[in-house]
Amino acid sequence: MENFLNLTKLVVLAYCTYEAYVCKVKNIYEIILFILAYICLNTMIYLVKKSFFKVITLSLSAVIIILVYLNTNSIFILLLPLNIFEISVKFTTNFKIAAVAPVIPVFFINTNAKVEYLFVGFLSCTIYVLLKSYSIRKSDLLKENDVLRKKVYNTSIKLDKNLEYKKQIKYLSKLEERNKISQEIHDKIGHTIAGSLIQIEAAKLFLNKDTEKSKEILDKVTNILRVSNEEIRLSLKNIKPPLEQMGLNRIKLTLDEFSVNNDIKSNLIYTGLIEKVSHMQWRVIYDNLGEALTNILKYSKATKVTVKIDVFNKFIKFEIKDNGVGEENIKKSLGIKGMEERCSNLHGKVIVDGSNGFSVINILPFEEVPKNGN
Repeated sequence: MENFLNLTKLVVLAYCTYEAYVCKVKNIYEIILFILAYICLNTMIYLVKKSFFKVITLSLSAVIIILVYLNTNSIFILLLPLNIFEISVKFTTNFKIAAVAPVIPVFFINTNAKVEYLFVGFLSCTIYVLLKSYSIRKSDLLKENDVLRKKVYNTSIKLDKNLEYKKQIKYLSKLEERNKISQEIHDKIGHTIAGSLIQIEAAKLFLNKDTEKSKEILDKVTNILRVSNEEIRLSLKNIKPPLEQMGLNRIKLTLDEFSVNNDIKSNLIYTGLIEKVSHMQWRVIYDNLGEALTNILKYSKATKVTVKIDVFNKFIKFEIKDNGVGEENIKKSLGIKGMEERCSNLHGKVIVDGSNGFSVINILPFEEVPKNGN
């Protein structure tokens, strides 16, 4: 703000100096001395810190302007309005009241200079008010910016704490699951094996003395181990997640990360018996999805991606479609060729369509089970 005010004063001072030069005033040295004194005083205004000294400096500046007006040249009275206005705003925050003070000298100056005085005064005061309003608005915005910065900082801290909390929960969940598995192994398998070892040691003792007794003990141990083996199989089956659940969750996780990192909406749709999809087919689906998402990010300019898995009787249809710019003349890049190669390894194929957005369809057939006797 100070720079613009000084520029305004400098423009008015230059105008007054030019008018004095055109009129060919005789007391040129007095005018030069006044100009230097005026510049020094207005520079001091922004060097002193206390408001009291600022008012004194502005008052001195107003006094020398009046003296020059009375004794040297009347044109320099045009510097007075902004000077008086600056003094007024030190005592009141109401700009309308402060604007009254610069008008008072109009009643005491020459008639020829009144119009110029009023015009320059109005223009100078208007510039001051605009600059002050801009300065206040800028200060308010800086304060709001500081508040928002603090909020963002606090939010980021909360997010970091939430992420750390989630990691801790995940870690504790793993520990609890491992502890549960360890306890089941100890309670079921450990006791069974320990009991079986005791029975086998007993059978060894009766092996030469009582063959029937030894055989009875071995049969009993065999039955115990058979039952334990079935319990182990059932326990592992209950612990191990289904293949389709692992495959879908992995795809959902990939799409969620893609949406968050790139601000592109994603949607997953699946129909049919998902459990029919084999491990190798899930691997191809996941790898081709990653390749397709990379191409979307590079070329498509899309805002939405839809992934659809349809499981039919004899084949799987896996489609990745976006709403981007598309491409009619498709040139197969290394990425698309890699998709085709992965699909062909499972006797499948890839269909690419760029007419409406961009779509990549993967067809993966199920292997036919040979009939008995063939």
